[in-house]
Amino acid sequence: GKLQIAVDDLKRVIEVDPSFAPQARPMLRRLEPLLAKEQEKMKDEMLGKLKGVGNFLLGKIGLSLDNFETTQDPATGSYSINFKPNK
Repeated sequence: GKLQIAVDDLKRVIEVDPSFAPQARPMLRRLEPLLAKEQEKMKDEMLGKLKGVGNFLLGKIGLSLDNFETTQDPATGSYSINFKPNK
């Protein structure tokens, strides 16, 4: 979005002409948390939409994403998926 463009532009300005760094860095410090918040919101929205699609498709066979549990292996970072039947 526009925040990402603004952050990228400020970083590029500092790269091209470091004399602007004293003015640009405070702006970056204000914009970067806003950008992170916006990106987190977009990620949450996308995951919600993906879950909706997954539940729609699984619903055709009587299941939902709630029937599956993921567990991350701390040693490797890989995930395992386990099926949990409805009770």
